[in-house]
Amino acid sequence: VGQRPGVGRSLRRMKSSEVVAGALAGLVADSVMHPADTIRARMDLSGSLDQRIRGRGFAGVVQEVMRREGIQGLYRGFAVMAATCIPTNALYFSSYRHYRRKLQDLTGHRGIAIDSAAGMFAELTAGILWTPVDVLKQRMQVDPRPKLGVAEHAFQLCQELGLRGLLRGYIPGVMLVWGPFSAIYFSVYELLQASVEKKTLAKKNQPRSISASLACGVCAGAAAAVATQPLDCVRTRVQVSALGTQGKGFFQVLQDIIAVEGVSALMRGTLARVLWLAPSCGIALGVFEGVVSSMENKSLV
Repeated sequence: VGQRPGVGRSLRRMKSSEVVAGALAGLVADSVMHPADTIRARMDLSGSLDQRIRGRGFAGVVQEVMRREGIQGLYRGFAVMAATCIPTNALYFSSYRHYRRKLQDLTGHRGIAIDSAAGMFAELTAGILWTPVDVLKQRMQVDPRPKLGVAEHAFQLCQELGLRGLLRGYIPGVMLVWGPFSAIYFSVYELLQASVEKKTLAKKNQPRSISASLACGVCAGAAAAVATQPLDCVRTRVQVSALGTQGKGFFQVLQDIIAVEGVSALMRGTLARVLWLAPSCGIALGVFEGVVSSMENKSLV
């Protein structure tokens, strides 16, 4: 009984360290990788809003955006992301650790199922904040009218779809894309970390190496990005209401894409998605693990 207050303080300290670490991880990763996300969004639309990029590969889309809009074209939607990534990522990463601990306590063991479920639950939680931000950000990234600001895009979105338009795609986005992405991402990451720790004979309570966390995060992010690319292509179109998809459901849009453009259209943005998410996931987890370890006053390996 005498140890219980100390344990409580330790858990509260751990939770606060994870919130701060998640916020910093998201801010750094999203800031660095936003241009790749912009290219991914435009490729997923297959030039439906801009015929000049139709059929172009990753490098071709980058060149066209740079030629017409300059470097600022790659950072469209960045203001929305920068203003909101701190609370959303703080909630995302801390929720993952919270759910993982709760599920571990409930079941009495750890494993891929626990890590996957914790990742899915974390996405369900953070997705409430993420979805409206993502809808607005993607509208700004792909809109052929670059001079429209955040307020104009938000007002237009609400006019077109009502206030619920900012939550457009939450269920398909979270349940079919980002939920499975997070389940794969965290479970693969934990498997790779376990393998690294086994090979290096790391002690159980020893803080994770930043370099190992970054490398494992990159691999986990790449695997999750490829696995969820087809449905993410559909999600992007549903959220930005491109190609006449306004008012259509997720599976109707999926059928339309296959019928008009073929199955290959679903994978068109794969390279851009991997180039965006793999480094982003690696950076995020490297920063997250480093900040958590630092705040807990442990020396990094």
